[in-house]
Amino acid sequence: MKLLLTYLKRRNAIFTVLIMGTATFISFLFFRAFPENRINIALIYILALPLIARWTDRYRYGLCSAGLSALCINFLFTYP
Repeated sequence: MKLLLTYLKRRNAIFTVLIMGTATFISFLFFRAFPENRINIALIYILALPLIARWTDRYRYGLCSAGLSALCINFLFTYP
């Protein structure tokens, strides 16, 4: 049973990192292609959040990825 729980936790974490990494990569592509239209970047992260919340087992993965999305948008794609 403990082995199954460890596997599920790893699977959820890997899925979350994979979706967030894909969203960040697509956001960088949009940022380079259309630097004046930054609202698309936020929408990409917003579309990634329901995927993570739906396909992971607990709410904490969705909450953590929502916080990470806000940090990524603020620190990577906006000017100081």
